[in-house]
Amino acid sequence: MADKTRDPVLDSVWLAERRPASAGHVALSREAIVRAAVEELDAHGLAALSMRKLATRLGVAPMSLYWHVPTKDAVLELALDEVLGEVGPPDLDRAWTDALRGLMSHFRQLFHRHTWLPHLQGLYPNIGPNAVGLAESVLAVLVGTGLSQVESSRAASTLMSFVTGFASSEVRWAEQSSPAGQPDPAWIAVLVERYRERFPLFTSQFVLTELWEADAQFDHGLDCVLAGLETRTGQPHR
Repeated sequence: MADKTRDPVLDSVWLAERRPASAGHVALSREAIVRAAVEELDAHGLAALSMRKLATRLGVAPMSLYWHVPTKDAVLELALDEVLGEVGPPDLDRAWTDALRGLMSHFRQLFHRHTWLPHLQGLYPNIGPNAVGLAESVLAVLVGTGLSQVESSRAASTLMSFVTGFASSEVRWAEQSSPAGQPDPAWIAVLVERYRERFPLFTSQFVLTELWEADAQFDHGLDCVLAGLETRTGQPHR
């Protein structure tokens, strides 16, 4: 995990001078290290990643990594930005709401493909080229609706925060529960029995099976955010 003594911005790998390629390290590159890190993280998770294991995967000596990446934190920051590049550009020919739905759906899928991603949120500044490119894509759609730059920026932050929070909760809960994501009837029965009289509205939700459909919950939340943005733009919510 990230070193708590480091400054997440001033120590960002994206603000440091990148070392030039060295004749002694021609078989290795930062890009190869980052690809291997993503593969290692996807296969074994965040806790299992170490510079030694990364070197073994690449077939090099551990110390050779440090010519290209100064620390494990730098590797994690680079890996975080690497996977953000999987979100493609928006389709600006579509209705603005559909373009944003597409972007946000792809963004959510990242968390399910790379389940270590929620554990890195908030630890590093998202200032790598892929993170900035994703922000630019969202802003391009929002500015096209007629929103001011300030409102577009706030709207982009709201959208990204919703998806990050929703997807992170999904993934982290799935780590602790059944893959299907369905609640266990045993603990539901205990919970309902305990709270039925004090909190009747809360406990009555547990018989509504449609509430456990994650895709429907996500779509509903995203629709609510987009409907709120519609009131700011004056453009139709299509």
